[in-house]
Amino acid sequence: MAITKEAAEKIFAGMLEMKLSYQERMPLHYPKPNMQVETQPVLIYVPSNSAPIDAVTGEPLSISQQQPQTSLVTLNGEGRKMIARTPEEAAALIAAETGMDITGMKFSEAQEESYHEPGIKLKEYFGRSEPQTGQDGIPDYSTMRFLHIRVLADSGQVVLFYLQDEAGRGEKGTISREAAQETAVQFVQRFLEQGASEMEMYIYPVQEEIIPDWVDRSKLESDAQRPEFSFNFTCMHQGIPVADRGYQVTVDGLTGRITSFYDRQSSSSVTLPDSKNVVTAEAAKAEYLQSHPLRLVYFWPEYYGQKAPRPSLVYMSDYGQGLEYIDAYTGKTVTVEMKNN
Repeated sequence: MAITKEAAEKIFAGMLEMKLSYQERMPLHYPKPNMQVETQPVLIYVPSNSAPIDAVTGEPLSISQQQPQTSLVTLNGEGRKMIARTPEEAAALIAAETGMDITGMKFSEAQEESYHEPGIKLKEYFGRSEPQTGQDGIPDYSTMRFLHIRVLADSGQVVLFYLQDEAGRGEKGTISREAAQETAVQFVQRFLEQGASEMEMYIYPVQEEIIPDWVDRSKLESDAQRPEFSFNFTCMHQGIPVADRGYQVTVDGLTGRITSFYDRQSSSSVTLPDSKNVVTAEAAKAEYLQSHPLRLVYFWPEYYGQKAPRPSLVYMSDYGQGLEYIDAYTGKTVTVEMKNN
């Protein structure tokens, strides 16, 4: 027998937390195709610990294994940049910084495209190795490597790279999380602005850790990924994280080398509003609970085509449609609308 909605609301409110977060470029509206989106800096409240409530047991659904671990860290930046004018030069710089193997890769350049803010253009570079030929004469694509690079068109500064290595899929990682974290920290410090900076570090669970108990792992082999560790370093302002400014890094679980890097610091800085005179977290919670009422639904988890043995009856927040957030100064919900003209 399901618990009442009132009981579920009490449980949900007891575990819900609201935390402050800056966003430098919150869209003012949903853009039409090929339209540059207008943005503004905002200070908002975001929910955490908002898991659905099992309607039978009254317990929150266990989703902790899918959540990143967070902590505050102080990094000492060196202020370095990778500057390249050709795909080959960019790949060579990345290889020198990471130890990445780019031998045998052929590179091409895509057309420039607009960045996420006006006036800034990007160049995209793509590299790939050639497939080896097996004894049967058929090309073997299982050992190919693909490299995607993004640079600022005006300066040639590398702001993103990502290596996709087809070899090693499904293998068990040999690198510890602690060693991967140290590698990620050391790499980010090279390109962080000079001096000490406090950042919020997110350590994401590896694929092995988020596979539900009910999944038949033998059926995942064709979709198995190469083991890796993912980290996110978010910048802080007045002790509050700036969600869209920082760095993302991936460390290979077999080699311990950096395989991807995304620099979200490369855009021009935005003046953020002061964090004084915000409403309390409790006021933001009350607004969230009012604007996202619980509803009773059947929830049937699925993982890569496999479904759980049975659905669960849960109370979960009604998120509505579209992008919305709680303004930290008014405590009211703001909905981003579609622009009509």
